[in-house]
Amino acid sequence: MGEVRRGCSCGGDRYEDQGIYVHADQLPLTMAYVPMQRFGTTFPLCKGFQLGTIFPDLCKPFCGRRCASR
Repeated sequence: MGEVRRGCSCGGDRYEDQGIYVHADQLPLTMAYVPMQRFGTTFPLCKGFQLGTIFPDLCKPFCGRRCASR
């Protein structure tokens, strides 16, 4: 299927590709390289529960906005 153009609430336009997964079953498998992580300090459990991780190195909150220009 083709692309569908939809207006965004901020006045910008965006494209949605309707056929992105049409041939996904024919794509080759991939490999990932994940280096060994060192165990470091941890947050207290209550703070880790609020943040979603007990590891400060993995605490990367998403601060983006929808339709924000770069």
